[in-house]
Amino acid sequence: MKKLNIYYLLVITSLLTFSCDLTEDPDVGGTNTKDMAGEWYLQLIDPADSVTVYVDYSLATTSNTAANVADKMLFDDAAHFFHFQCKMNTNQQNLTFNAENAENIQYDPAHTPPAAKPKPIPAIGSVKTQLSATPKLMTITNGTITKNSFSPPSKTKTDFLSCLMTGIYRGYNYVAESYAITGTDTSVVWKLRDESDVPDGPYIISGYKRTGFLEDEH
Repeated sequence: MKKLNIYYLLVITSLLTFSCDLTEDPDVGGTNTKDMAGEWYLQLIDPADSVTVYVDYSLATTSNTAANVADKMLFDDAAHFFHFQCKMNTNQQNLTFNAENAENIQYDPAHTPPAAKPKPIPAIGSVKTQLSATPKLMTITNGTITKNSFSPPSKTKTDFLSCLMTGIYRGYNYVAESYAITGTDTSVVWKLRDESDVPDGPYIISGYKRTGFLEDEH
């Protein structure tokens, strides 16, 4: 009976372990960026009060580039925040990172021209800016990772990531050039005047490294 009880205890322990440990860390063995690479649950927060959450915990990744060099990494938000993937500069000793006007690999210049029949009808010469579908450039400042400094719901210790992030969209500036009038129906004829960079941010991006435990998932 004692041996049987021990057997049942082992089975239950194994089942509990399986049910809690949802996933494993990405395999980063052999890379020069393993101390800063991984999957992260991050939030996008208003820097004005550091409290207002615009996007709650969502999965993002930091990983090595194809060149596998220590001073460059990829940051990918999996389309949760800005829809971007960009290279960033890293310091593996200090666990810091940054990027200035880094090219967004996921850049999509597509945009929708202004409506032909807006309400109210704008005056001739009015300018309306339409943004690209995703940012063209990304700027990241004050990026830091602190080891084993955060306790998620599972109470395990895990790494914490934080930075300030700005998405720089391409702005398409349309001017109301004339009206097309048919009876009582008035439409605006818009003409693309020029393009410009339109920053959105900075926002606080912060959160914890994925632990693999079910209670820490989002």
